[in-house]
Amino acid sequence: MSGALGALLCNVDKTVDIGDHRLLIAKVEDILKGEANINGALSYCGRKYRAQGDIIWPHDTDEDEE
Repeated sequence: MSGALGALLCNVDKTVDIGDHRLLIAKVEDILKGEANINGALSYCGRKYRAQGDIIWPHDTDEDEE
């Protein structure tokens, strides 16, 4: 996990083939924090990037109209 901010350890419950993609539905069993001391992690939700600490869900659906 060198250089990673973190990782999710999951047990896959189901896989669904959708066109040329495969959707994995899984239960998160553990969250590992990486050794990298990097501030300012980003997430992506609701078609926009959000800074570390921002609420990502539920997101304001009015933002989608921007």
